[in-house]
Amino acid sequence: MYPYCKENAFTLFELIAILAILIILISLGIPYFERFQAKQEIAQIYPLIQQQVSLAKNTARMRQAEVVICSSENQQTCGKNQWNKSLIIFIDDNHNKKYEFGETVIRITNNNFKYGELQWRGGVANLQTVTFQSDTGLPRGSQGAFYYCSFKLSGENLYIPISQMGNTRLVKIKKC
Repeated sequence: MYPYCKENAFTLFELIAILAILIILISLGIPYFERFQAKQEIAQIYPLIQQQVSLAKNTARMRQAEVVICSSENQQTCGKNQWNKSLIIFIDDNHNKKYEFGETVIRITNNNFKYGELQWRGGVANLQTVTFQSDTGLPRGSQGAFYYCSFKLSGENLYIPISQMGNTRLVKIKKC
């Protein structure tokens, strides 16, 4: 039985050659895989923003309450420009645009973007949050836009403005 196994085995040279070829193929494939992942992240940004804005707008209208979208680092408090980490949608009972214990949370979304940075550039009234009014569900005083600036794919950046009617649209831009 030993001679049969010896005939069908790999030599050390053949094994080293196969490993070298595999290492070369993997090293060539890693940049393409990262590019693929960066494109997938870009593709999910607009549907995510559109869904969150629509949810906040409809909740404000249905519950007749002021609804705020803010960024959060720890998913427990609103933070300053932490849109890459997570966002909180909540009913702002005391109208201070900060999430506090006891206020109703509508949704917490964990983002963890790796290949770019999501930013909100709001109007003068709301620099850090997007607020939907209780009477109409519209973002009065919260006009602004989300920007997604890609680290990996130069020239593939997104501009997502929120209109006075609370609608979003997608614009691809070259520079952030």
